[in-house]
Amino acid sequence: MTDERITAPVGGQPVFKPVCAHCGGDRIVRDASARWDTLSGEWLLADMQDCYFCDGCNADGDDLATWSHRPTHDETTAGQPEQ
Repeated sequence: MTDERITAPVGGQPVFKPVCAHCGGDRIVRDASARWDTLSGEWLLADMQDCYFCDGCNADGDDLATWSHRPTHDETTAGQPEQ
């Protein structure tokens, strides 16, 4: 499964998020390359490197990130009284 497919937004919110396989934190970083687009006048993401890094525990590696279900707004507010 590719990163793009599992993070595809549903109702504007990602369905999954990457979490660290070592500490369970979600402060995951990846290096990337950007290219200047002269037509749009903006930097565009060109490529992401395979290696992940965790800002929480300083672990890194190609297999560091696991994918965890990210609760939707409806799931986090279910059962709570309306305000």
